[in-house]
Amino acid sequence: MSKDTENLNINLETSQTAREDNRSKKKWTRFIFPTLIGLSLIAVVVFASIYFRLEDEYKTGNDFYQNIREDQISLLKVKEEITRTTPQAEQVSNNSASMDFMYLQTVNEDVVAWITATGLAIDLPIVQGDDNEYYLTHLFDNQPNRLGTLFMDVYNKPDFSDKNTVIYGHNMNDGSMFATLANYRTQDFYESFPVMDLYTPTNDYQIELFAGYVAGGDEPFIQFKFSDDSDFLAYINGLKQKSTFESTVTIEPEDRIVTLSTCSTDFDNARYVVVGKLVPKN
Repeated sequence: MSKDTENLNINLETSQTAREDNRSKKKWTRFIFPTLIGLSLIAVVVFASIYFRLEDEYKTGNDFYQNIREDQISLLKVKEEITRTTPQAEQVSNNSASMDFMYLQTVNEDVVAWITATGLAIDLPIVQGDDNEYYLTHLFDNQPNRLGTLFMDVYNKPDFSDKNTVIYGHNMNDGSMFATLANYRTQDFYESFPVMDLYTPTNDYQIELFAGYVAGGDEPFIQFKFSDDSDFLAYINGLKQKSTFESTVTIEPEDRIVTLSTCSTDFDNARYVVVGKLVPKN
């Protein structure tokens, strides 16, 4: 066989191989593109489903708490009218808190307080459950919902008589629950909202905020018990030193404080914590 014939055969074989490779690539292309498109559509549907389910859950939770607020406003108006027109009722009313806890207890007997921060999206009941897990995923009426309920640490006394009472709440993406606590990172925000109101079945209080800080949830970052006054004041000084804002609020050995804790995005399992002095209004 001549060299020309050999070269011709090689070229023919090479051409045949190239055609087969092209056909194979076309078959693969016809397969992979529709598959990728199909997977993309499935991903879109899944993410859309998750998104709308979350939105619906947020709406359900926020609508519920708004209804509770409106019920309180209506009941307090009735209470004020009875007090105004009935002298005997006035005497009883003056010994009561500013919220209708009798009504709240019919919704949930775990209720211990109500907290309000004028101008912020914090106007919510506080409960204390049998553990520190249940109310992470249940609304005030025990309905399962990721908004949960603000709740007091299970180791605290429900009447806020401890030196440090701790309240937990979610930092929700829609700005609800304790999400606005993270805004206390700035001095301007603190100066705009330096106090909150706390109502219990027996008394009304102001919470005069004096410190806010970032903490790691994997380590103990809140002290509940204190050996003596010096231990308590040393804890207060430590809070002020690491605070993201400065405050002129002074804490004395006989004072009680309230700690508000929520999740933070600073790092994995981070918390942002705001602390204030509990001051009776009456």
